[in-house]
Amino acid sequence: MIRSLIESKEQGKLSSLFQKLLIFVRGIDPARVRSILITIASSVPLFSRADGNLWSEYDNAATLIIWLVDRVAEKERMQDLLFEALEAVDDEHLHFAVKLVFSCDPIGSRLDRIPSYCDIGKLREKVAARLKDFYITRRGDLSSLPGSDWIFILAQWGIYFELGDVKRDIEELIVRKTNESPAFLGELLRRFFPGEGFGEESYRGLADCAIRT
Repeated sequence: MIRSLIESKEQGKLSSLFQKLLIFVRGIDPARVRSILITIASSVPLFSRADGNLWSEYDNAATLIIWLVDRVAEKERMQDLLFEALEAVDDEHLHFAVKLVFSCDPIGSRLDRIPSYCDIGKLREKVAARLKDFYITRRGDLSSLPGSDWIFILAQWGIYFELGDVKRDIEELIVRKTNESPAFLGELLRRFFPGEGFGEESYRGLADCAIRT
């Protein structure tokens, strides 16, 4: 499957391949869902984010994973499959993992079964744990990502204050990044809402800003 993705990429047909899979997703054998979504999640570096007439390869890949789980997978396996997909994304592309969990939010989505058979809170916990491990424990460079990416990650991460030490973790990260580079705080505030504290509604506003960007 990885070879097929690489060949499609080299031939400039990867976006077309994803589009076909999305159109015929319900015809995919449920027994093959795991292998497909793990392959896609572990191949994120292959996917272009350049816009064309249709969504980018990156967007189509994320949508295909969500649709495979929501529309094809056996309901008893849905939660575990999403966990495996999140785990398969490499550290340098955690934006993709955050995007997957964001896509699972039942608010404003058109998902058939994920809201009923998956615990969105557990998915958020999984992503929050990976973000903490990479960006705090191992000191990954969040600000090396494109501005809209790290703002989106930070905003989504910060929304879930109820998850253990998330609020403290984010405040620690912001202080560290600001000490390293005052420009980090300037960019954060430029996209943030001046005069507001780091409350949940502020983070939601920041998330909306990042999505629009």
